[in-house]
Amino acid sequence: MNKYSDQLSIIQTSLFEAEALLNFMRKPEYLNTLLEADSPDIVLGAMLEKAWDHVANASGACFSLAGASDEGLKAELHRTALELIADGSSVELDKKAAAASQDSHNDARDSEGASIASRDDLSFTRRDESEYRRLVNWAPQRVPVQNGQWNIEFEMGKAMAAEVCALQRVNEDDAYNSIRAAMNAPSWQIGGYGAESGFSDEIAALAIVGMRALNAGAEPFEEGPIA
Repeated sequence: MNKYSDQLSIIQTSLFEAEALLNFMRKPEYLNTLLEADSPDIVLGAMLEKAWDHVANASGACFSLAGASDEGLKAELHRTALELIADGSSVELDKKAAAASQDSHNDARDSEGASIASRDDLSFTRRDESEYRRLVNWAPQRVPVQNGQWNIEFEMGKAMAAEVCALQRVNEDDAYNSIRAAMNAPSWQIGGYGAESGFSDEIAALAIVGMRALNAGAEPFEEGPIA
């Protein structure tokens, strides 16, 4: 579920709740029973206040959704579609979506930053089940066998690299270590696996950009002291 789906869910639930409450108040037999239990001012006041809360929640979610950028929405929907496919859907990534994947991937760099603050927030890491809850540095989702399987997983790998770009804006040491540790993890698959290929392809492209920046006078990256 992404943040846009969450907002739509809030709107739908809130409006259903308000509708149910107002519909209840429309039926004299129900309302009379409540009015017998307490004064009209208390009963009607409480019910109207509750209906107002539901409508206010829906209104707030509408404003939040309307304020979202088209670019952010496109990137969020693209990532969600890839996740659904990885979870077992047989839907194929069509040629048009594949051609637009780079645009969506670039948008992801802007729209993911708010939700990625550490290596734990990356989709390709997880904590193991030991008492120490060690960080598993490379644990990406895998796409089930289907038409276009490798291409779909390749796009997912590129999206994972976009997550690292978002992390870099918050913590450069974490971003550096997320790349280094992922590519040295025992779970890293060599020999052309889709997620690994997409991730390394994008990291390689980013490295070229970094080399250009160094040639233009940028300061080299130095990892900070270990805390």
